[in-house]
Amino acid sequence: MRLAKPDRPAALIALGAFLVTLAGVAARYLTFHNATFDLAFYARMAWGLSGNDFWEPLVDAHVFGLHLSPILVPLGLLGRLTNTVAVLMVAQSAAIGGTGLVLGRLGKRWLGPHGGWLGVLALVAHPNALHAATYEVHPGTMALLPMAWALERLDAQDRRGVVLACLGVLACREDLALVTACIGALAFGFDRRLGAGVMAGSLAYLAYFLVVLFPAHAPDTGSFELHFGKWGASFGEVFQTWWNEPGTLVAHLAQPRKLSFLPRAILPWALLPLLAPRWWLPALPTLAIAQLSDFPTTPDLDSHYLTPALPALAVAALAGLRRLTEAPAAPVRVAVVVTMAIAVLVAGPLPTDAAFWPDETTRGGRAVVEAVEARDASLGMASSFQGADALLAHVAERRKLYRGPPPERGADFVAFDARHRQDWAHDETLLRTDEEEPLRAWLARPDHEVVLAAGPYLLLARGGDPRAGLAAPYFVEREGNVAAEGAAIAACLHVEPARRDGDVIELL
Repeated sequence: MRLAKPDRPAALIALGAFLVTLAGVAARYLTFHNATFDLAFYARMAWGLSGNDFWEPLVDAHVFGLHLSPILVPLGLLGRLTNTVAVLMVAQSAAIGGTGLVLGRLGKRWLGPHGGWLGVLALVAHPNALHAATYEVHPGTMALLPMAWALERLDAQDRRGVVLACLGVLACREDLALVTACIGALAFGFDRRLGAGVMAGSLAYLAYFLVVLFPAHAPDTGSFELHFGKWGASFGEVFQTWWNEPGTLVAHLAQPRKLSFLPRAILPWALLPLLAPRWWLPALPTLAIAQLSDFPTTPDLDSHYLTPALPALAVAALAGLRRLTEAPAAPVRVAVVVTMAIAVLVAGPLPTDAAFWPDETTRGGRAVVEAVEARDASLGMASSFQGADALLAHVAERRKLYRGPPPERGADFVAFDARHRQDWAHDETLLRTDEEEPLRAWLARPDHEVVLAAGPYLLLARGGDPRAGLAAPYFVEREGNVAAEGAAIAACLHVEPARRDGDVIELL
């Protein structure tokens, strides 16, 4: 299997995509602007798997009941030598750049000497690819490289290459077996035996997970409930609901955001994928799940739920461009590039986005992590930690790591994001916010000490004196029922400056 060397423009664009996406995801991580716990989730999973720890504490479930991502094992082993989060970020950005190179090779084959850089842009200039690669880390995003490789090898009629690439896809996530099964269906065009083998192997792998592993290890609430729970608690119940109540499914699919999902997804390619519907097949499972899912963000252009469909749609865009060879090449290519540039400016992440720049959240997050690491160093072991999602990736390499309460997990440290107090400062609405009541309950506990208040974060340590540390200045020594300064109203409350005469309190 001999691969052609990419031309210099294509290689430079792919290298630029690698550097830009790595800078973006690293900036979001370093500034503590991760909006979900996904980076921490996969970092903890990779770190745990590399040490034969198959329990995922963030969702409190066995990894076999979540997703099968064997690619995380070697990445986790490498992370133990360096830093797991850094390894995952580099791997994902390398997958983006590598996918561009593979599509560049296909573009050069189909569109001539100047098609290489167009092939790279077909992926790396799509807003969804930029969002997915700079937002969090997902094995599904890493799977873009073997997906594109499988499609390129399919076009080259390289049987061995198709099989190896499909194995690479399956190593990223088991649910992508639907994608490799569709690649197998495309392979029927030149080798029926290969196509049947890839389809059968893919579906058998997925069936083993769904029938054997998932029922035995499924968490109480998983991704299935989040996406399809309103229709039923199992695949059978969901299909039964759709069969018995088709109007509910029609109403779901008729939502404006659902109806506009596909047009928005292919518009950055100037609708070129419409000219090559054959290459849509490997994208259909991803698109169908995104359409059927009830999860709020699945129809969003910046959602990672669209990302696995990008290689097939990008190939379809290149195939559509090849069909326009009778038109003047230069104007058509310029129009495509301009369309993609506009799409990035309108819908893509920009360097000026606040998520990539430090602020008070950054300062507070760093202070929390430094406090936890100082405690770890003094004890010679990693403390257990429960806290806000944006903090978790920074302390992911520890056995006991939990998302913020509720419920309580008995962690050594509990970190709260109390930015609602800044948002509602001096406003009585603060007392009615969802966040304030549980926070006050924790602050009133006798077994936790507030050891840090920085930015929006409050860090509590288990076993400390709640009247010590940062809370000490707020307590006033008193004798009897009269405070040293001011007037006592209750055992834990006094007013100053004031004077008390019996039941009467006079404000001074």
